[in-house]
Amino acid sequence: MKYLFFLILPLILSTIGCSQKKLSERDRQLQDQQQANDLKKAELSPIAGEYIGELTGANDYRQTIRLSLEVRDVPESDGKPDAILIPKLLGTLRFYFGELDSPEFIDAPVRSSEYIKARDQLSLVLEHVQFKEMVITGIADGTSITGSWNAASLGVSGAIRVQRRNP
Repeated sequence: MKYLFFLILPLILSTIGCSQKKLSERDRQLQDQQQANDLKKAELSPIAGEYIGELTGANDYRQTIRLSLEVRDVPESDGKPDAILIPKLLGTLRFYFGELDSPEFIDAPVRSSEYIKARDQLSLVLEHVQFKEMVITGIADGTSITGSWNAASLGVSGAIRVQRRNP
């Protein structure tokens, strides 16, 4: 009986060792990427939400706006077979003709974004019917976004100030 134990023990230990299989290099990279994505989502989530304010420009130009931002996973393949889902802030900037919630408006979808948490710096690139490509850069602290905008194709620019709308 005593010898049987010594014969079975190596078998049990080898079975346990085999069940703790090491991750392949590809799986390890995917796991690392997922952890990085989880951290990025945690950074972006406080900025996501609905903001109300105005966009100003030259000649006393004022436009009532609503900025809606949400965190979405966007596929990025970089030519690799596995597309990686990268968290990004995307949404819409709505330009109202008249007062807030007017039935007349133009939507400008957010095409790309970048947020640098260390400086609370937000950069958005939008597609707008009149301005073509519009770039907004500013400081986003989770309660407001304040900064500037420009539409290089028309040579116009100005300021943007929006406050988070209470949920």
